[in-house]
Amino acid sequence: MASNAELIEQLTALNPEFVKGDLTNAQMAAMLKAPEPEPEPAPKAKGYKVAKGKSLTTKAGIKAAGQEVTANMVGGGEDKLKLLKEKGLLV
Repeated sequence: MASNAELIEQLTALNPEFVKGDLTNAQMAAMLKAPEPEPEPAPKAKGYKVAKGKSLTTKAGIKAAGQEVTANMVGGGEDKLKLLKEKGLLV
């Protein structure tokens, strides 16, 4: 761990208004660590449902009428879903 003086110097370089106060070396070292970016939530995939009287084999298994199908469940992704919708397998 860096010395007290080194930590104060680094923190002062980042924020000229920094005041040590009652902070310990560990607390100051933690302030220097870059905050880990929070993972962005995955975009919700546009879902389609299997048409009445139809079934579809997907990567997640066989889907029956009324069950939701997303792009990550089929090879070809969104383009394949659009094609299946045009053919009447999905609504």
